[in-house]
Amino acid sequence: MTKSFSGRYARGIENEFIRLFENSEFVLPYPYQNKLTNPLRNASKLNENTAFTNLWLGQSFKNFEEDSISNLLQKLIDSVENYQ
Repeated sequence: MTKSFSGRYARGIENEFIRLFENSEFVLPYPYQNKLTNPLRNASKLNENTAFTNLWLGQSFKNFEEDSISNLLQKLIDSVENYQ
């Protein structure tokens, strides 16, 4: 859980920005922190730089498993075929 990007707690993947600001006394309350970090997040996304943008996780992130794209696609195909 971090409030580094928006000033509100949210589940996010730890990156450089979170490591720099998570325990900082300079994190402002929402919505000020959110507005302050918005230009940085937008620029980071445009440059495909994941170090300084928010990477949010949903509530089901505990079900995450690392796998290759081909295996994930095959699981999806199998799931659809078995559904019919």
